Amino acid sequence: MKLRRLVALVVTAASSCARDEAQASGLTPGTVISWGSQVIPYVQPGTRYQAIAAGANHSLALKSDGTVVAWGDNNAGASTVPPNLTGVSVIAAGGDHNLALRSDGTVVAWGDNGFGQSTVPVNLTGGVAIAAGGYHSLALKSDGTVLAWGAGKTDRGDQPDYGQSLVPAGLTGVVTIAAGFYHSLALKADGTVVAWGNNIYSQSAVPADLTAVIAIAAGEFHSLALKSDGTVVAWGENSGGQSTVPANLTGVRASSPSRRDFFTVWRSSPTGRSWPGELMAKARCRGI
Repeated sequence: MKLRRLVALVVTAASSCARDEAQASGLTPGTVISWGSQVIPYVQPGTRYQAIAAGANHSLALKSDGTVVAWGDNNAGASTVPPNLTGVSVIAAGGDHNLALRSDGTVVAWGDNGFGQSTVPVNLTGGVAIAAGGYHSLALKSDGTVLAWGAGKTDRGDQPDYGQSLVPAGLTGVVTIAAGFYHSLALKADGTVVAWGNNIYSQSAVPADLTAVIAIAAGEFHSLALKSDGTVVAWGENSGGQSTVPANLTGVRASSPSRRDFFTVWRSSPTGRSWPGELMAKARCRGI
């Protein structure tokens, strides 16, 4: 019971009463509690975040001060953030590894490195975007070119080697990237999409008439594209209906928060009301 109370305390970390109990228990901001293969960080109540990312069995959050918090499965070190990692502007979570893009255009990686996915190329500078796949990593440079590393340096088709790290020759003019588990996507400035890697479910077979794309995303074995008219196009595996876009889905917008754009996570109380973090703290202390 005592352990359960401690876990709830460090996971929520959202109220002044939790803070008092944490301090009484000897916990201080920055302390990491861990057991088994999991990591649960204690975070100062009132901390604000600007981005989140989800890996296979772990999670990341980018704080407004440019530092990173990680939690969840830690068998491969995915939830162990490198010490002194600061100045981060973008985060990405892969299968069991992570990427962090710093404001100086350099990339830091940690976690599983069985296929070199956490070994950042020494010549990588001028990074403006990152993406993490199952066993590979991508970085978009300021000149519109893409670097890839990790699994997939050949296209033998041996799992997990499907050519997902073989960037198509001559690929330039890229404005954003996305990584599926075994495939990669690149959105070009002209609104077209380029894909490579595993294609067993046609997730790398971009629809021939796909144009005017403004955002992309990649799932494990399927791909998505958001068009400028607010409609969504999907392709790839459809066993769970993931590539069957709802017929009435329109008016979709993409959002890329900057370092100055923060968000507050809302949660529902037992009464059915929703509270932002600050109000939820008071509600929990008062038993609402």
